[in-house]
Formats: sequence, C-alpha cells, structure tokens
Amino acid sequence: MFLFLIVIKLFTLKINIMIQGFHYSRMRVNDLFAFNGEVKPLVDLLVNENDTVLPKIKQDLDNASDVFNEIVKKATAKYQTKEVSAGDVIRDSVGKGFVSNVESYLHSLDDQEVVAASKVIAVINEVGRFFYDEPLATQTVLVKKLISRLEAECADEITLLGLGRWISNLKKSNNDFEVFYETRKNIVDNLPNISATESGELLIKCYQQAFNYIDIIVDVMKNPVFISTAESINNIITKYNAIVKARSTRSANEQNTSVQVQE
Repeated sequence: MFLFLIVIKLFTLKINIMIQGFHYSRMRVNDLFAFNGEVKPLVDLLVNENDTVLPKIKQDLDNASDVFNEIVKKATAKYQTKEVSAGDVIRDSVGKGFVSNVESYLHSLDDQEVVAASKVIAVINEVGRFFYDEPLATQTVLVKKLISRLEAECADEITLLGLGRWISNLKKSNNDFEVFYETRKNIVDNLPNISATESGELLIKCYQQAFNYIDIIVDVMKNPVFISTAESINNIITKYNAIVKARSTRSANEQNTSVQVQE
C-alpha cells in the first residue's frame, strides 16, 4: 500500500526535485552517449527485488539505451568510412603501380621479359585494364580474380619479372580493404530504423522518469543509498551542463565576432 502511494505521488504531486535539471535539449549525441555511460550504471545499482516500480523504469531505460547506443555507432561508421577511403587509396596505388611496372617490361631489351610481360598484360586486360577505377565492391572481386588467374596462368612470368612482391602487396591491400568495407557495411545494416534525435529524446524521457522516482524515494523514505546516488548523478549533470554552457558561450562569441567582421 505504501509503495502504491509512492507511485501515485510520482504521477500526481509536484515535489522539490533533488536531482537538478540538465540541458539535454542542447546536448550533442556524443555528450549524451558519454552521459548515458556514466549515469546508467548508477541507476542500475538501485534496482532490488523489494522495489516493483524501478525495475520497470529500468527496463524502459535499458531498451532506450540499447537503441541509442546502436545509433551512436553511426559515428563509428563514419570513422570506418575514413578507413575504407584510406584502404581504397592504398589499393589503387598498388594496383596502378603493379600495372605500370609490368608495362615497363614491354620495352625491355630482354626478349624473354617482353614475352613474359605481354602474357601478364593479356591477363590484366581480360580481367579489366583499369580495374582500380571500378566501384569499390566490384574492384575487390576483380582484384581477387586477377590474382587468382595470374598465380594459375603466369607463375613463371611472375618469377621471371620479379612480380611476387607486387602480387603479395596487391593481395594484402585488397584483403585489408575488404575487412574495412564489410565492417562498415555490417554497422550500417544493423542500425535501428530511428534517428539519433528521436532515440536521444526517448532516452531522456526514461531518465526523467528514473530521476523523478529517485527524488520521491529520497523525499519520502530518506533512503541513504538513493541520496548518495542522487548526489553522484548531480555531480555528473553539473559536469555536462558546464560542457554545454561552455560550448554555447563559445558559439555566441564566434557569432558576435562574425557579425563585427561583416560590419
């Protein structure tokens, strides 16, 4: 019965909030991600078998947190995009260098080298002379095909022309690129169909419910564990409020400077 009255108070009475407000509307995604990582473990520790309300609040918070954390993987995906781009540059460089090196033997004074180079070039042309200009995924397939054919059909020519290291480097750069590409693809494919803003707002609502309930336990039951947790949460909120305020001040100063320059 007493717990029922607490629940009623949660939804009907206005009390003095112990946990301070925080500027969630001005938080960036990475701010909220870090905030979530610091505060959620504190809320998790408060759950016990004698409390029938907080476990439900925590379950909603868990779900919202999981979705939001998945969304933040977009940042990781962007980082992976840099790796994919860097990997593609390396692979293109090796591919172009390999073809140019083979073509240089077409002008050799050694007839055997000319014949060997001509055979290797013929295979390259059949696979695609400008394979390094193809779309990323297509290029991966073509490089694998090229290496497979060269190793099967031009083993002697590769040895004669000293192309072993080129083949090894081309294979490595292609394999490295494929790992980067597939990692990014998996991250993007598994992202929930919800924006970071929407998932962030849902997470904030869950935190507001949790904070309201913690405030009630502190106010009504004077629970020392809840009091200590509320103080810890307040310290974290103070830190992130300061981050948001500093960013807003810096932005305002930059805007004022811009206006003065224009005048």
